[in-house]
Amino acid sequence: MESYIRPGCVILTIYLRLPNWMWDKINVDPAPWIENLISISTHGFWETGWLYARVQDRLTLSCNGRLMLVSPWRPVIGDKHQILCVTPIAAAYNSTANFSVRGFNIAQPTTKLLCIFGGKYLVQEATQKLHADTRIQQGPQCLTFSCSFPSTSGRGFIEVEDYDQSSICFPFVVAEESICCEIRMLEEKLNIIAFGDALEGREDLMASRSQALKFLHEIGWLLQRSHTRATSSKAPQQHHAVGFSAARFRWLLSFAVDQEWCGVVKMLLDTLFQGNIDVASPVDFVLGESLVFAAVNKRSKPLVACLLRYTTKSAPVGSGAVATPARFLFTPDMTGSSDITPLHVAATITNAAAVLDALTDDPQQVLAPNSHAIFFLN
Repeated sequence: MESYIRPGCVILTIYLRLPNWMWDKINVDPAPWIENLISISTHGFWETGWLYARVQDRLTLSCNGRLMLVSPWRPVIGDKHQILCVTPIAAAYNSTANFSVRGFNIAQPTTKLLCIFGGKYLVQEATQKLHADTRIQQGPQCLTFSCSFPSTSGRGFIEVEDYDQSSICFPFVVAEESICCEIRMLEEKLNIIAFGDALEGREDLMASRSQALKFLHEIGWLLQRSHTRATSSKAPQQHHAVGFSAARFRWLLSFAVDQEWCGVVKMLLDTLFQGNIDVASPVDFVLGESLVFAAVNKRSKPLVACLLRYTTKSAPVGSGAVATPARFLFTPDMTGSSDITPLHVAATITNAAAVLDALTDDPQQVLAPNSHAIFFLN
């Protein structure tokens, strides 16, 4: 149940597993099935209010248990309507962002634009009012608008909706400005216009775009859950948001490391040690991810330096535990598989002089007593 998507409306998603022949039957005539669903209801849930149901290309509309409409579904927004790019994809909280939305057929007499964040509509406007060029256009159209964000981090949506409730949407993230600066580097990967008409390599570009969109959704959802947990920390324990899954967090962390984003990586590690992730031991989890090795293999001096200087002293939110003294998590001599250290890796790959400098300049000076060995490897 996701009311954050559409304020004032709770979207209940029901997953059904049926044989193909049954789906075919429902698609031909969904009316008897909807009427049967209403009639067998014992608690009145399906008999109260409006019920809009769509199966493939057929839709039904019921009101207070009475079937009012059965009709083919012909969406106005379909393959010919598309959001090609949105800028910015990340906005700082406590700021005003100037958005630009480019796409095909997004400014029509019957369409409106919605900007949704934090369970509220920040913008609800007819798209033609946001479209500066009133001439008929064959190519992409551009909508521009501004909205201000509160001191809240999370995920929002920009949605173009038509009168028949068909819609297309695009996510954006609200976070600290330093985090937003790094996330906005994905805008080029998300911009379909920049792909051009060339077919060669397009499949790889679309796959990269899909991964970038997934990251936007996931990082925004994590920020939103973490904010909810932090702001409800004084409430009873049962009201706390459930932790983010370890598998999803691992994917986010790997993506951020691959992009060499120091700010996002630090924010993710902070989130982990604030108790927002479903792991038994945050320290064991993060040390098992071989982050320094990944940074060395990418020859990323800034990321290596960021990890070696990262410290944590936070206790999980709501745990009642006292925060432990600050401790460094990563060292240049930490061992991985076959007792290999990041220093060994840096010494055996090309163009890694800057990374070696970062490893030997760690704040704990772990390697200082053995500096002669370092020069030998270098």
